[in-house]
Amino acid sequence: MPFNPRPIRAILCAGVLGAVAAAVSPARAVPQKAPAVPRQPPPVTAPPAAEPAKPIDPAASAARPSDDVLASITREGQRIASYHEALARTRERIAASNPDLLDQGRMFVVERAGTWHVILVGREVDGSDARGWLLKADAVFQPKAGELAKLDVIAPPRPAPADAQVTMRALDAALASAQPLAKEYRPPYDEAIFRLPGKPGGFVVYLQSRSGAKGFARPGADLKGGVSADGTRLTEFAPMHGPGEAIDVPPGDGTTPTLHTHVTVDLPTATDVAAVLDHPGVAPHLVLTPHWMFRITADGVITWLGPNAVPPVPRSGS
Repeated sequence: MPFNPRPIRAILCAGVLGAVAAAVSPARAVPQKAPAVPRQPPPVTAPPAAEPAKPIDPAASAARPSDDVLASITREGQRIASYHEALARTRERIAASNPDLLDQGRMFVVERAGTWHVILVGREVDGSDARGWLLKADAVFQPKAGELAKLDVIAPPRPAPADAQVTMRALDAALASAQPLAKEYRPPYDEAIFRLPGKPGGFVVYLQSRSGAKGFARPGADLKGGVSADGTRLTEFAPMHGPGEAIDVPPGDGTTPTLHTHVTVDLPTATDVAAVLDHPGVAPHLVLTPHWMFRITADGVITWLGPNAVPPVPRSGS
């Protein structure tokens, strides 16, 4: 029987054509996992800008402030100064044991059931996956004793707890609102943030400009804000002193008083008290207002000294 090559050619042609078709046909796409995108916090709503404070008329009548009012200002100033001390003590402890941590994040206080926790958080990036804010250290500070009870370094870091993230969001809202005022109330700031009791709650934030000179206080350059409980709505934000009232106060000799003046506020502020507590070298410190004279001692206690016979004159821009 004669050999017939046609079936073999057909098989070979079919195989070649199949291979060519497979080579030129598009490859099936393999689904790729999209890179993780960090969750963005909700936008912050800001209130209308506050009207600039106007000078008080010294000729207008004014009632002497009660001792209870002055004591409440002292207590709030002491709380602000304790907040600053909590951060300073925690930085000292971390610098002695884990100094690299100080360059990796930010620090603030979260109060839990009356206990002050000094939280250190930082961002960490793993490849293209931004893991967000991570808790790196948690210290317990005792305000009454002025002592750091313990310091826990979190290794490996874990996601920052919800109360820390909300507190940080509220603090950021206040810092963002301070930017347009930076010429008069210049950064960097000594920060303090506290939760308001009850409902709806929220936060109160204090931002105080620092003096560039060692041992100097800088009263009169401070801002105060209110933020909603979720940290997304700024309910109020305004300077605590008027334009031109900020001054760098050098330390004194402990006997001769240092001083600064108010033209838009008739009482010392809690931040005035905190400035003296943070820089005890300026005590005793006088606050002269349009109607009154006050003294703040090194422990933050305010004393009413009587009427001011020579009311302060508004500076340029106030």
